[in-house]
Amino acid sequence: MTQFISANGIHSNPVDVCCGVPQGSVLGHILFILYTQPLSSVIDHHPVLHQLYAADTQIYKSSHPTEVDATIHEVEKCIYDVKSWMRCNKLQMNVNKTEAILITTQRLSHSHSLLQTINISNTNIKFSQSVRNLGVSLDSTLTLHQDVMNICRAAYLELRRISSIRKYLSVDATKTLVCSLVLSRLDYCGSIMSCSSQYLLQKHQKVQNTAEWIIFRVPRSEHTSPLLCTLHWLSIRCKIKHKICSLCYISMTNSSPTYLSSLTHVYAPARSLRSSFDKRILIVPKVKTKLYGQRSFAHQGPATWNELSIEIRHKDTMVPFQSAFKTHLFRLQGQA
Repeated sequence: MTQFISANGIHSNPVDVCCGVPQGSVLGHILFILYTQPLSSVIDHHPVLHQLYAADTQIYKSSHPTEVDATIHEVEKCIYDVKSWMRCNKLQMNVNKTEAILITTQRLSHSHSLLQTINISNTNIKFSQSVRNLGVSLDSTLTLHQDVMNICRAAYLELRRISSIRKYLSVDATKTLVCSLVLSRLDYCGSIMSCSSQYLLQKHQKVQNTAEWIIFRVPRSEHTSPLLCTLHWLSIRCKIKHKICSLCYISMTNSSPTYLSSLTHVYAPARSLRSSFDKRILIVPKVKTKLYGQRSFAHQGPATWNELSIEIRHKDTMVPFQSAFKTHLFRLQGQA
């Protein structure tokens, strides 16, 4: 394989590439994934879980609070083997970009008995209070407070920019800008906001309300319900329900990845009662903790899905289901 630089019709001399892939090439991403594929088998030799995102590798493991020290030690041994594999395959672990987080309850987060660092490549890395995972900021207690603050800060910045040129824009043009620059931030991974505190949900709702006032150039005292109907938008809480139930639908139709479909199970009664099968309901697993257990998709997904009417749950394909469910949510908004 060779590579060269082309600029203004002038080409540099080709250079042989003996290892790695040309940065920015079309096949670069695919070849790199194929090259690092054996890394999964290295990690599988340890009692930990992992996920690979292109050049990023995540290793994680859950345990009882009394076994945290042993769990951290297992993760350290896994990382040591990963580093050894990378060294043999001409790859380098970037310790400066490596982050670690210890997710626990708010009560245990203040405990001094928990380890504060993890050893990676002979470097003690302190556990962060917040890390970014695919654009979402996760804090050590999963309150999502930091993520909401980041989203609102970025959204208000875009709204101020749009507001400064609003008088030169039509309603449709302003709506397009708001949807692409503001609402896209609110909608991204919005389902994780399920069962979040009213305070955090209200933060997102205030951003959407501000966007509505800017689009129609009305004072902030204007009620937002008529504006929502005109724009054909859902409220933040309704958007979350819509997303969760959509995930349940694709899970039940085997259109989702295994890690998602394995969390939903259709209820099958011991006796063949036709009325029970017609309802197409999901099993809601019992949880021990309200703060974390009820917020999980395994619990919140089936619980929200079972609230739907039989007509909506039995739609044949995804598009009619989403359309009927959205109409139902609009009807609920109008009654609120």
